[in-house]
Amino acid sequence: STALPFEVFFLVADGGSLWPAALVEGAVIAVWLGCFALNVAGWVRTAAIVELAAPLIAFTALTWLLSYRAGFLLLLLMTSAVSFVTFAPRRLPWGMVLTTASAIVVALSFIDSRVAEPRLDVSTGMVSGLLVANVVVVTLVMSVTSGLNHHYFTRERMRAEGQLEVAQEQARTDPLTRLANRRGMVEALSAAPVDRPYAIALIDLDRFKEVNDTLGHAHGDAVLAEIAGILNDVIGEMGIVSRWG
Repeated sequence: STALPFEVFFLVADGGSLWPAALVEGAVIAVWLGCFALNVAGWVRTAAIVELAAPLIAFTALTWLLSYRAGFLLLLLMTSAVSFVTFAPRRLPWGMVLTTASAIVVALSFIDSRVAEPRLDVSTGMVSGLLVANVVVVTLVMSVTSGLNHHYFTRERMRAEGQLEVAQEQARTDPLTRLANRRGMVEALSAAPVDRPYAIALIDLDRFKEVNDTLGHAHGDAVLAEIAGILNDVIGEMGIVSRWG
């Protein structure tokens, strides 16, 4: 969406005299459309590499055609930030390679005096206008990238907090009776107030072994779950029922 206005401008400006720049910009758009197709086909890593390498080459070519004063080198400075959004952590070395290449291109472009003047017949005012346009594009893309980073970070943090909460609850709960387990009860006892009395009752089921031996452990589990529910209903908000053993 940022490349299309440049493409239209290069096609119509100065009666089409900027056709080499239009050709470069059009090639980038075509490559990006191809990368979209690669993503759909599941070639995610290949698409990520190509979609960052293509503008690196294209912006270098536009800098060579229109001089570094046109501002296309500014777009190369975004390679690092975009790489962190584009590549998964295990693929970040690709991003570092492209970032290093972008930095080298930027440095060489400012060192090489031949890049100080445009090779196409363009006015100083047009070059300055392109610089302003590229500053706007960089600001826009960096804002969107920052927003994406914030969105994904917030989403993953909320997901991790939710998973942690569930894991902590499971660690404190007996899976059969849904009561607090020994760990949960120990935490409750540790948090019990010391400025007022409280009671602890330990309950054992008489002849429970006979249930398991005669009817099987599945029926024994059902008995435990039933009694746990009764005790929990009776105690209610007055205290905590746990499975200690």
